[in-house]
Amino acid sequence: MRTDLTAAFISAKNASFRRPRQLLVFKFPDAGNVYLSDQKLGAADGLSNEYLPLVENWGELQDSAGDATANDNGEIRQMTITLWNGGDQPFSDYFLAEYPENVEVELYQWFAGLAESSKALVDRFVVQDPIEFDEASRLLSLDLVSLSIRYDQPCGDLLTREVWPYAADSDIGRSIPVAFGSPGRIPALKAKTTQRLRLKGSILAGTMVLPVYENLNDLLFPISGTVLIEEEKIRYSGRTASSLTVIQRGYLSSAVEHLDKREIVSVIGDHTFVLCAGPVASVANVMIEGFPAPAEIYTVRTDLNPARVIFSEKPWVKKFGESTRFLEMQFDGVTGSNTALQPSYAYDAADLATAACIKSGNSVLGLIQATVNRNRGEILRAYLAIEHWSSGKILADFCEVWVSGVGVVGRLSRPNPNDEIALDADVDVDHGHNHEIGGEHIHNFDQPTVAVADPTHGHEATVQGAVITDGSTTGMPLSIGTYGSGSKTFYFAGHSGILSQRLHVRFDPFDAGTVTLSIPGVNPTWVPHTGVVDQWFNMSSFVTSVIISWTGSGVVGGIIRFFEVTLETTKSGAVTPKVTGITGSALNGKVKNTGVVNVKNSDDVKSLATANRVLNIKAQDNPSRTVVNLFDLTSHVNFNWGWFTNREVRVIYANAGDAKAVYILHAFFDVEYVPTEVVYSDEVTAEVTSLSDCIRPDLAIQKLLTTRAGVAAADFDSASFAAIGTKFAGRGYRLDGLIEADVTVREAIKRICYQTHSRFFTSGGKLKMALREGHPASKPVSRQLTADNLQLRSISVSRQPLREISNRVQLFFKRDWTASDSSTAGFLDSVTREDAGSISRFGLKAKADSYNFDLIRDAGMAAKVADFYLMTDAWPSTFYTFMAYLNQFDLEKEDVIEVSAAFNQMNKVPMVLRAMDRVFGSGKSSSINLVRIVAENLFYILTRISRDDAVLIIMDTLSTMIVQAAEHAEAMHAVEQLLTLLDLNRSDAAMVSDALMSIWEIRLQLAEAINVAVTLNTDRSISRNDTVSMEDFPEFWHVYGAGSGGFGQVPFGGLSAWRHKSPDELSIFEQLIVALSALRTSSVVVSDTLLFSSGFGGKLSSGFGVSPFGG
Repeated sequence: MRTDLTAAFISAKNASFRRPRQLLVFKFPDAGNVYLSDQKLGAADGLSNEYLPLVENWGELQDSAGDATANDNGEIRQMTITLWNGGDQPFSDYFLAEYPENVEVELYQWFAGLAESSKALVDRFVVQDPIEFDEASRLLSLDLVSLSIRYDQPCGDLLTREVWPYAADSDIGRSIPVAFGSPGRIPALKAKTTQRLRLKGSILAGTMVLPVYENLNDLLFPISGTVLIEEEKIRYSGRTASSLTVIQRGYLSSAVEHLDKREIVSVIGDHTFVLCAGPVASVANVMIEGFPAPAEIYTVRTDLNPARVIFSEKPWVKKFGESTRFLEMQFDGVTGSNTALQPSYAYDAADLATAACIKSGNSVLGLIQATVNRNRGEILRAYLAIEHWSSGKILADFCEVWVSGVGVVGRLSRPNPNDEIALDADVDVDHGHNHEIGGEHIHNFDQPTVAVADPTHGHEATVQGAVITDGSTTGMPLSIGTYGSGSKTFYFAGHSGILSQRLHVRFDPFDAGTVTLSIPGVNPTWVPHTGVVDQWFNMSSFVTSVIISWTGSGVVGGIIRFFEVTLETTKSGAVTPKVTGITGSALNGKVKNTGVVNVKNSDDVKSLATANRVLNIKAQDNPSRTVVNLFDLTSHVNFNWGWFTNREVRVIYANAGDAKAVYILHAFFDVEYVPTEVVYSDEVTAEVTSLSDCIRPDLAIQKLLTTRAGVAAADFDSASFAAIGTKFAGRGYRLDGLIEADVTVREAIKRICYQTHSRFFTSGGKLKMALREGHPASKPVSRQLTADNLQLRSISVSRQPLREISNRVQLFFKRDWTASDSSTAGFLDSVTREDAGSISRFGLKAKADSYNFDLIRDAGMAAKVADFYLMTDAWPSTFYTFMAYLNQFDLEKEDVIEVSAAFNQMNKVPMVLRAMDRVFGSGKSSSINLVRIVAENLFYILTRISRDDAVLIIMDTLSTMIVQAAEHAEAMHAVEQLLTLLDLNRSDAAMVSDALMSIWEIRLQLAEAINVAVTLNTDRSISRNDTVSMEDFPEFWHVYGAGSGGFGQVPFGGLSAWRHKSPDELSIFEQLIVALSALRTSSVVVSDTLLFSSGFGGKLSSGFGVSPFGG
């Protein structure tokens, strides 16, 4: 509602005999102001300016260019006026000196008798076509359109050749968008990049003129600079339209010959990519083809307009290839632990005929990978590969493989799985079973009792607890808190045949100061308060003690608490196998047992342990081929190429009696990886954050209007913008998206308002905003309108078509700006809301692509906006159009009004004002001023008075009386008893003795037949549901007796029009609310009966004899 009207204006508009006048002011830039009205007005009327009576017809002021019921209309107001164009100086003469289009016009409302300073600005307009006038009629007509028509300027700029002469051809004409908030990743435009020409004809290494096919003037090719042909850089100092004049061939390269049509590329050091209109708050996470751009080749300029990324060279990025590759990472050094022969042959990949040798006495091959390996890509798998063979069959010996930082990873396999042990025996042995005499069979030597192959196995590491030298017997955990500084030595038992050792320490330094661990090869330190230390260390040489010391930098008396100090020792776990001499028992001839004729029993065979024959192993050949072992290290490498650097590998020969030699032909790290490749590309993207002055929706609209449409700060209604800004902030509403440069400011504002359910409009010459809050109950009622405020029979009703409702709202948000698809497929997130009741009633109704909100990225905001549109769109609403009088001049769009009228049983129907038109009155047209209001009602179900019997009364006067009486206890609050009867929520103190009687009367003048329920509903302003049961007979009176309508108006006695005879069969009002505010008292004392009545002659009297004198 407007708040800028003067008190004098408000008094005049509300007066019964108001005399309205419209005033026009044309503001010609050259001719100055021209004042018009439909009659001559001036100083004699109290005005400061003289108004010419040239307006023949004011027309109508329409509040929207299209459908006033549409959500996104109502921003434009327009009217067509007709002027008298005759006389000595026709109005059209102004058009001879200057263009009438876009001349600003102000329309004022004024009332006769007011000073000119009290006139109210209706709105500001500009003259638009059609502008028409003719000689015959001497009339001129023109359109006046609200100033918002000027907001058709684009929101941003396009990338043009004039501004960006070296922009890529494919990006010329594309828009430089406007960023709001944090829109996510957005693509960049190539504003300055290399230009490409074609060499015209072949040239020699000494040619100093480079002819080209293109027109260099048309391309705005630089006058001087450097170009690149294949691998040769060439400097030039001048050019014509068709050639470059060379000053140096082979610049930082070699001059060579080049053939016809070879590509010539300009060399620049500021490849420029623009992102959006600037300045902006930040540009981050620059990427090329989806991979992070190397930071050393670009800078960002957030302070420039547009914001941009500038590359010092052609943009490039390392990205993963499409297929995997394998790398044999060779060792390149021998460690100090090595005792093997010819160790370097183990990593000489070029020499396949030599090998390193390990054997008893030269048992350790120690290799290291010292070279730093560059990052070649993403590591998929990593193995240690060792190819080897041996000098003979290995039965008991084995070779263990150890990797620093990992430990033992396994053993080398036997020389070759095809080289098997062969045995031969010539024995006459028997087993414990019966033989038939003369029965001949073969004994297979399947499981000889001989250790021919020692199953290889490892011995578990021996873990020893530390022994404290100070004689402490408390064990672990051990707390030492008596020293400001000091040290402790931890001793361990000695072992022989050690292969490797790892130290495990776990302690809390707390306030002990700086802690140092003294072990071979490394001296790590820790500072206080770093938390519990829990680490493993690989020993580069074998130890039997370690020292942990601490300085005095901590708190004296501070505590160092040891939880574990253990040394893990891996020893040689060889078990020496023996070739066991196995003999079978020899039979002393063929002896026939006594009493046994045809059976040889098992006990005839002598024990193997007492009479044996030697079992011999046959002679064996040497292994015939090499074996390759792969040890998986992938989990240890953990995708880190630096893991291999200075990594030591040992192959340790453990001699258990075989005394063979093992030859290591080749050892290397075998790595499978996805390679990174250098790719040159102009596909640049980045994440942008705008300045804070355009994140909130109201601020974004103000910035667009001031920076792109030239709107002055004084044109904004500060109160409405501040109010909606507070509401946006409270709801957490913000904009995070892009608006393309070629979108007009008016379209952008409409888009912002739709995605934030708000309205932008002009009123009183000011730009205003209001939040659409759905149900009118969400906002206070600005005004209640009754039939007295409306033109007779002016109400029309339009129900929203079902095709326009949406009971499923699928709101898509978080737009992917790098995708070309702007439909739902171009969004990264969504939220869905449904109204089950509406779906059940009308079937599923959804508006495809109606809720693609590219300015929202916050899920919470998306959910709130979806809830709003489900509330407003799920059910068909009702649009009311009616004519109101000029005293409603101060109403504005989005005001909440309540309308009561007999038509359509309208009883305080809540509705939101969507549009306001003006029908101008004029003495020339013999018409009055009216306000055409279009308002929307979302939810309204009439609270009906229901009864079992329909009653239709045809009379001139209807008076309805309702009487309720009840017996009550002594000393009870009267209105509390009324609450008991009516279920109302009011309390006033009154004392009642025995009975309570309440009387209500409704009295209307009826022109035609009317339904009783309609009359009751209208007059009582029913808006709540309360159950009332009738105790006495309901009666409707046609004529009242004396005392009912004022003294002397009605004769004594009354005429009953209808009386219900069966109160037990009917509760006449099932739902009823009575506004009792006129009947409240603070304190009433009643002896036996309480009557709510106005007494003799009052409005609520039922006639003589029912209401006592005096009330």
